[in-house]
Amino acid sequence: NLSDPVVIQDVFETARKLREDYFGNRVFLYGFLYFSTYCGNNCNFCLYRKNNSAAVRYRKLPLEIIESSQRLAESGVHLIDLTAGEDPEIFRTGDQGFEFLIETIRSVKDSTDLPVMVSAGVLPEAVLGDLPEAGAVWYACYQETNNRSLYSRLRTKQDYDIRINSKRRAKELGLLIEEVLLMGVGESPDDLIDSIHAVRELRADQARAMSFTPQKGTPIERCPRTDPSKELLVIALMRLVFPECLIPAS
Repeated sequence: NLSDPVVIQDVFETARKLREDYFGNRVFLYGFLYFSTYCGNNCNFCLYRKNNSAAVRYRKLPLEIIESSQRLAESGVHLIDLTAGEDPEIFRTGDQGFEFLIETIRSVKDSTDLPVMVSAGVLPEAVLGDLPEAGAVWYACYQETNNRSLYSRLRTKQDYDIRINSKRRAKELGLLIEEVLLMGVGESPDDLIDSIHAVRELRADQARAMSFTPQKGTPIERCPRTDPSKELLVIALMRLVFPECLIPAS
């Protein structure tokens, strides 16, 4: 709730100093690659929720994924983030669907030699165990908020504990994990503080503050946009709490 611009600048300057101490003045570039926009979930904030007829749907073929990854690598990114919803074609077909995911990770790693992040929903424990061997380094499965009531309104009919425990298990299996604080969806300052504590408890290797952008065809498409300066302040506060973490700018 800081409002004094002089004090806010002090926070920013301290955060920058910590970043320089731990990472220097370097920029790391993210390479997002959506390989499927189908999802079996109905998250109220997401463009690709199952019931959104406004979303453009596609599933990339293996060759398309490899070619896109190679182009990203040539552009200079430092990481490939293989992103999808909880695609029913993968989750419903069980072992066969997850074999496709594992082979995709292996192919992208082999063709780019870049670190690979997997952001494809809550993966079964057996699949999490296969990720490192396939070449994945990172696992992202965003909670968005640690206020359980707000979570249930955002991620309808999705178990809070199953989701957060998947990250704990991934960490135990040696994967690096990322967590996100979604801002502008009805959270309070206390909720943000609780989420920062939760990120600390998870021992996340990467933490992100992300302002919500309303998406056409979703139940909260008319949600007012949050002040972007608030996101910058939360990023700075996370740097004070997690000086050793990667903190992307979204």
